[in-house]
Amino acid sequence: MDRTMPIPFQIDSEMEDLISSLDFLELKDLAQIYKDATDPSQIELYIYICHAIFERSKISRYLATATQQAQGWEMTMDSHDPDAARRSKIQVGLTFKLMVPIGQSEKRNYEVAYNYGMATVIRLPPGHPKKIKLENLRGKNISMEEFTTNVEALEAMIPFFETALEFEGLSEGNRVIMLQSIADSYNKIYEVNKSVEALSKSIEFLERIEKSKGSGYHRRFDILRTLGNHLAQRAIDTTSVEDIDRAIDLSDILVTVAEENEASLAVDGEALRKANFTDIREQLMERPVRKQIRIIEKELDEILDTGDYDKAIEYQKNVAKSFPEGHALRPHVRMDNLLIERYKKRGTVQAVNQAIEVLSLLKSDETGDPLVEMIHGLGVLLATRYTITGQMEDLDQSIMLIRESLELTPLSMIPFHQLSVFLQVLGVKYTETETPEALENLELVTQKITSSPNLSVAEEIMLWGQMHYFRFRLTKSIEDCNNVIEILTPLLDIENLNGMIDKVARDILRGMHGVRYGHTGDIDSLEKQLKLSNYLQEDSESGDPGNLSALRTAGSFLTHRAYMEKYELYHSIEDLDKAHKIIQAAWEDSESLDMYHIIMGGGLAKILELKGDLQGASKVLEESVKHLLVITPRSLKNTDKQSVIGRNFGLASHAARAFLWAGRQPYEALQILELGRGIVTSLMLEIRTDVSSLEAEYPDLAKEFLHLRDVLDSPIADSLGFGSPGFMFENNGMIPQEAEKRKRRDAETRLIEVTEEIRSKNGFEGFLLPHTPEQLMAAADGCPLAIINVEEQQCHAFLVERHQIRAISLPRLDKSEIATKATLLKGADESEIWDVLEWLWDVVAHPILEALGFTSKPEGNEWPRIRWVPTGSLSQLPLHAAGKHLDDSDETVLDRVISSYSLSVKTLIYGQERKAPDLTVTNDALLVSMSKTTGHSDLYFAEKEIEVLGGLCPALGLTAKKPAHLQRDDVLSGLSCCGVFHFAGHGSFNRSDPSKSCLLLNDWETAPLTVSKLWEYKLQNNPRPPFLAYLSACSTGANDELRLSDEGINLVSAYQLAGFRHVIGTLWEVDDLYCVKIAKKIYETIRDVGGLKDENISLALHTALVALRGESLDNSSMRKARGQSRLVKLTKGLEIKDVNTAALKSVDATSDDGKQNREGQNKGDTRNAKMVRGKEELNFHWVPYVHFGV
Repeated sequence: MDRTMPIPFQIDSEMEDLISSLDFLELKDLAQIYKDATDPSQIELYIYICHAIFERSKISRYLATATQQAQGWEMTMDSHDPDAARRSKIQVGLTFKLMVPIGQSEKRNYEVAYNYGMATVIRLPPGHPKKIKLENLRGKNISMEEFTTNVEALEAMIPFFETALEFEGLSEGNRVIMLQSIADSYNKIYEVNKSVEALSKSIEFLERIEKSKGSGYHRRFDILRTLGNHLAQRAIDTTSVEDIDRAIDLSDILVTVAEENEASLAVDGEALRKANFTDIREQLMERPVRKQIRIIEKELDEILDTGDYDKAIEYQKNVAKSFPEGHALRPHVRMDNLLIERYKKRGTVQAVNQAIEVLSLLKSDETGDPLVEMIHGLGVLLATRYTITGQMEDLDQSIMLIRESLELTPLSMIPFHQLSVFLQVLGVKYTETETPEALENLELVTQKITSSPNLSVAEEIMLWGQMHYFRFRLTKSIEDCNNVIEILTPLLDIENLNGMIDKVARDILRGMHGVRYGHTGDIDSLEKQLKLSNYLQEDSESGDPGNLSALRTAGSFLTHRAYMEKYELYHSIEDLDKAHKIIQAAWEDSESLDMYHIIMGGGLAKILELKGDLQGASKVLEESVKHLLVITPRSLKNTDKQSVIGRNFGLASHAARAFLWAGRQPYEALQILELGRGIVTSLMLEIRTDVSSLEAEYPDLAKEFLHLRDVLDSPIADSLGFGSPGFMFENNGMIPQEAEKRKRRDAETRLIEVTEEIRSKNGFEGFLLPHTPEQLMAAADGCPLAIINVEEQQCHAFLVERHQIRAISLPRLDKSEIATKATLLKGADESEIWDVLEWLWDVVAHPILEALGFTSKPEGNEWPRIRWVPTGSLSQLPLHAAGKHLDDSDETVLDRVISSYSLSVKTLIYGQERKAPDLTVTNDALLVSMSKTTGHSDLYFAEKEIEVLGGLCPALGLTAKKPAHLQRDDVLSGLSCCGVFHFAGHGSFNRSDPSKSCLLLNDWETAPLTVSKLWEYKLQNNPRPPFLAYLSACSTGANDELRLSDEGINLVSAYQLAGFRHVIGTLWEVDDLYCVKIAKKIYETIRDVGGLKDENISLALHTALVALRGESLDNSSMRKARGQSRLVKLTKGLEIKDVNTAALKSVDATSDDGKQNREGQNKGDTRNAKMVRGKEELNFHWVPYVHFGV
């Protein structure tokens, strides 16, 4: 392309010589002299000087000044003036140089053509039609940017470009620029209004360029490439096979051109484009048949809407017969594809449920379709349902099915989409669980990719990109992130790329650019992330409701987050508003009520708070909490509920804090906190509610409620494995348990209807509704509740008393410190443990006790009580043990109140509503000791503990009993008829799935006594419900899995849910010897204060802890260093009636029993399933004991 053209200045030769002799500064001074000239010759001289300064310095503003002056100078002259043509050439020459400065390439072709056209038209005589159009266009003040989208401006400018082709002295290179600008203008018109006529005009001018042969390699390559793309687009719009054939021919020409110029990358790119054009040709040839498929889809829709699945299956079988084997479109009438397309159009969970149910009914003798394809289709549908509901079981089954389909498919026939979908679901699985199974499956994918001969270049690039993306998920390294970007970015340059590849590649790249920005602060990556996000956003808005709905919803969140990152970087309100608009639209999208909807709510609430709309933020979070209940229905397996809840950990605490910030009443904030915590246990407690009063007044309603309860409260069998292809089509269909799932979903729907009907009856208006403020306060009668809400921005304590509900701020409690403190508390450093207990006093316990009026040690034996309800990570800490124990003061919880715990206020209320058992009837004590457990250390004192308790049973009115065998089923049988259950042995906490935490019996490896197994028992409905479960094992009350810490999924809560009125357990491992001491003290105290009554359980534990705390202080090196002795003061007033305070010394480390195996105990003497070394002689084993109960 020409970079210069003659500029016909007429300057005196002496002046030219003078100007050429001056330096830069002298030229600037000379320009100032002529700056305001009015004489035409002096104006021209000023223009010449400015141009000379530019030529000398390359400072573009001087060229711009010269151009502006020349334009004004040229416009003042009459077009008939003989000098007009020369002035016009000066103006055009300067404009050309300005628009295409030396050193730049062809980025401004459009602007150059625009200026050529303008310069040509300006010379036309007044009244000329083109000149009038130009003046009208100028009057509208349209900017250069608008010419790319304003159809009116584009249509008005095209004649000017055509006129520029007649410009005198126009080189062949510039003529190509003019023609390309005209073609681009017509294409821009097409992009705006999809006019095929405009697209055809663009093609016409591109063909003129190609025929002119007036461009070099690079320009010719670009023209041919654009021409091929336009022909392909017109083929799609008009179904012209001729156009797509021409596009394919042009690809062949381009390969030749690229090879001649040794451009290997261009050769590869054209191979990809040709493959895409070939796909388009095949689609065009199939269009008539596709119309028939649309009719089939509609008729199948109508049948499925009636619910007649057998008729739908028969219809599809007959349809499939009309397409011969090998027909290109036969796969489109397979049942799995028809159902997937139906879901895409509807986008509802009901549609995907129906699709899975229908496929699950198919049997091998009822379908002529390939088994492998049906298996894969079902796997895709299960993965789709996972994105909506978050059911991990669906994801696991999806992986099994898709893997099965890959193993059944010969290498020569494996389609790209099977491998790509498999990599996607494996990636999701690993992100959610970080389990090794996902990694093992990668070996299969690698083998298939490297061995499959039929994958296109684009498909191979996409798959290797996904493999590297999976590697990034493992390593989180910026190097792997960069590799993913490098591999996948070239795909975006391919026109008409396969839609699936395009979407997935852009989605991955969007995420990777976000990661790169987070690691490096590279603004270019942030901008690319935004560009990709906006592209995907626009694309998803034009698609079917169910078409990659999860990608659409998650994409909205990522786009909003990118704008938020930009806002945090530049503090631009415009970026905040863009983020707000995107997230608000996603939040209001009724078709995106999937598991990502709550994430949308969190993002929207944050923006609303930033903008000061605290009420709006609280309402969004309120709806989010309610939506969490929608996506964790009773019909869902408890393990799947855990998965969904864990993904949204902290939501209820966030909402409660937002309520308080918005000025809403404390009881409202407490209600939303209660609603969003303990969901799994609450659903079971609600459905197990006492309906005796309902039975008395409305027996039919009660009968149906109980029937539905039995359906929903029954255990769900684990999914069966998929061992062989034949298994997939057994007599009961591909997934036999899908029928059971449908039964449960139907029962849930009907239960909601029945519950509403019950609430319409007089006296039952509040049936299974959240508790009212009055009910919450009634639960605190005689024992105030302290619900501690742990939240990132501010922590609060809700104090519930008989007459009021209030909230106090806990400004010194920082959520980020809690996990560290919990770790220190379980260590062996004495100073750290005392420090943590003091910290817990200062930031939590002290302000709460002061607010409740518990400001000092009580007089006499009338001890006040408090019930702690910690949330989140705070549930790992012993609030009852908080205090300044080393000081000579009563600034400890133990010295002011008796403590109990509850998972939530609602679990407490349900427990209070149950009738207390009559222990004169239910007087069996089931005592279980596990001194020896396979795979774990021996517990010498476990048997001793049971012996001690057996001796105390008669005084407690209990009959000591032991199970026939130390196995799960024998123990469960004993639980059904006992009043007290005491277990001494190992406990195991399962961090990955707390519902698998268990007490270890002889058959723990094959039939463990887990939390989930206990959930199945409803002992509270027994004629003789149990009273006390004492779990003398480790971690029975542990909440170490942070994501589920608000659910209380542990052994303590499991025994409560099973029907025990009181449970004593531990937060972490406890010493074998001290288990005996504490248990003995507790049962002796119960005996001495009046027996097994509600108020005596927490009192007994309190008394034992105070006594052992005294021993701890006596042995404390820090205590001795301070020269203090508080043991007498601390225990004074704690003697309850005739309690024998020396009793604890009857079993100690110095006794014969204690000496017998104390040395061996150091190999593992804590009652935890993991091996834990023995502690120092100084003990803090009193700290982790907790009481849950009414």
